[in-house]
Amino acid sequence: YGRFRKMMIGMVLATDPARGFETVAAVRAAFPAAFAVAGPESPAAGSAEARALQRSFDDAAAAGEAAPERLQPLLELIVEVADVSHPLRPLAVHRRWSVMITREFYAQGDLERARGGPVSPLCDRAASSGDAAAFGRGQQGFIDFVVAPRARSLAALGGEAARPAAVASGGEREPPPLLAALERSHASWG
Repeated sequence: YGRFRKMMIGMVLATDPARGFETVAAVRAAFPAAFAVAGPESPAAGSAEARALQRSFDDAAAAGEAAPERLQPLLELIVEVADVSHPLRPLAVHRRWSVMITREFYAQGDLERARGGPVSPLCDRAASSGDAAAFGRGQQGFIDFVVAPRARSLAALGGEAARPAAVASGGEREPPPLLAALERSHASWG
């Protein structure tokens, strides 16, 4: 019970933005073979690097007692990505969630102001210009600095980045689905 409770608490706390990129760094340290290639992309399927990544997972499973500690950062990353995943969803869902979370932030800021306290960043309705282009740039920033590093790390670990890119009708290579969704959401804001 104690180990499970500790793991669950860690996963919930992983969603705290104050932690920055601790989880991504911990995952990279726990599974270095997934990130041995330049950048966060996973090694090509069937390559020596991909086999090393599989051995990394196998070693964690064979380690018995050590496996939960090694897998904890991975579980935390999964929860972090789920927490900020709306840009990875269909575009209509992403855009709706973007508006809803902004309204939630503004409602929080309104309460903070009404209570005479400081208004949290991103929660100040009065400071918002109401400019659609500025809103779009804010969403792109959220994708670039919050979602993308986490999603790319998870894609590397899950092997999505190792799948060959699809070739579009025009001969252009398309990224794997998770990363394509991220790019599509980013592009939709301008």
